Amino acid sequence: MGLLIDKLVVYFVFMIGISFVLQPSQWCKLVHDAIDAPYKLFPIVLFMLFFGLFILLGHNIWEASWRVIVTITGVVLVLKACVYLLFPQLVLNLGYWTDKNIERNIRISGLLILLVIAYPFSQLISLLTR
Repeated sequence: MGLLIDKLVVYFVFMIGISFVLQPSQWCKLVHDAIDAPYKLFPIVLFMLFFGLFILLGHNIWEASWRVIVTITGVVLVLKACVYLLFPQLVLNLGYWTDKNIERNIRISGLLILLVIAYPFSQLISLLTR
């Protein structure tokens, strides 16, 4: 089950990273929707909570390897979802960003995500080709 969760999370995060880099304007629209109506994020937040708990319950691996990145992803998802559920007004604090800043920050986030996930992605590919 652990390897299945590894694959799921690594591929999912890889695709999100690519989307951040190639489609920042779409993510910018999501941010603006969240600023205008924070309740629209509720389904996304529930998915983050579910996905994070799924990772933690099925893949709670704390070892000195790339697999700990998957566990840390689960922790971050759960914490982020809890903050949004308990303090939804924090989303309104995003309103001071300009469109240019949001798109640039999303693109930079995508590049950072791809850098962090590159090694686990390569490890999974090598496992699949053995």
